[in-house]
Amino acid sequence: MPLSIFILTTFYGQIPDGLEDAARVEGTTRLGALFRVIMPLSAPGVATASVLTFIAVYNEYFFSSIMATSPEATKWSPIVGGILSYQTQYTTQYNLMAAASIIGVLPVVILVVVAQERIVSGLTSGALKE
Repeated sequence: MPLSIFILTTFYGQIPDGLEDAARVEGTTRLGALFRVIMPLSAPGVATASVLTFIAVYNEYFFSSIMATSPEATKWSPIVGGILSYQTQYTTQYNLMAAASIIGVLPVVILVVVAQERIVSGLTSGALKE
């Protein structure tokens, strides 16, 4: 969450104040300037913060579901702990480990593929000098 807040504050800090003033000169209100100028410019930052927040929340959800079934998973990250819960001293169920790997990673992969362009532009926005 702190990383998302940092990305958003950095992104909003880079939007020049002159853009809002220019929109106000054209006859729009402060609220109109917010929706017509500032919000479209902040879309990459919002998308990046949303993806990072989703990943954190998804990880917490996955962790709680693993902890309900396997108390030994406290030493591992949630996905790894869940996958390793299919391994015992005498047997290893590779088919269930593979299925758990796919189920655990698939939502994050879909989200990143859908929002890839916005994530890259949001992460590189502070690195470019205009």
